[in-house]
Amino acid sequence: MNKKLLISIIIVVVAGGLIWFASRSQDKVTSNQTESNDLANQVNKVPEETPEEKPPETPIDSTPVNPAPTPPKTNDTGGTFSAEPEVTAPDVSVFEVTYDGNNFSPASLSVKAGDVVFFKNNSSSSFRPASNPHPSHTDYPGFDAGKGIAAGQRFEFKFTKVGTWGYHDHLNPSAKGTIIVKQ
Repeated sequence: MNKKLLISIIIVVVAGGLIWFASRSQDKVTSNQTESNDLANQVNKVPEETPEEKPPETPIDSTPVNPAPTPPKTNDTGGTFSAEPEVTAPDVSVFEVTYDGNNFSPASLSVKAGDVVFFKNNSSSSFRPASNPHPSHTDYPGFDAGKGIAAGQRFEFKFTKVGTWGYHDHLNPSAKGTIIVKQ
């Protein structure tokens, strides 16, 4: 029995030592985490400014800054898709022709060479303004949106060739108009 008692005492002492060692290791881990968190807090802490540490205020320039204009998207034929008129020179005029699904308004428009005409889609479906004749669009090469313009959108075209140019809606060829370009 003395042998059993001695083995039991050794087991209790070893178990107690393991428990003590494990709790001591956990205290070190917790201590290291606390030190690490304290260090992180010190690194991330923004020092508070005192009134005497503030730099003197400088006046703010209230002049508006105008970013460089974004060039409008163009199609392969020289027309431009745009949401707003963009005038490139003081002597260039901008005109708007609206389309209601059946008619262009105004049906006839006189402009100077270099002027820009916006074709605005006020209908509920797409349209495609293009030069006559339908479907080849060869009277004024380049005057063709090249794709349907969605409801509410615009297509712009800069007319540079002097002449009288008939056009139509490629998607509804019975809708026609005329642009007269003068020098």
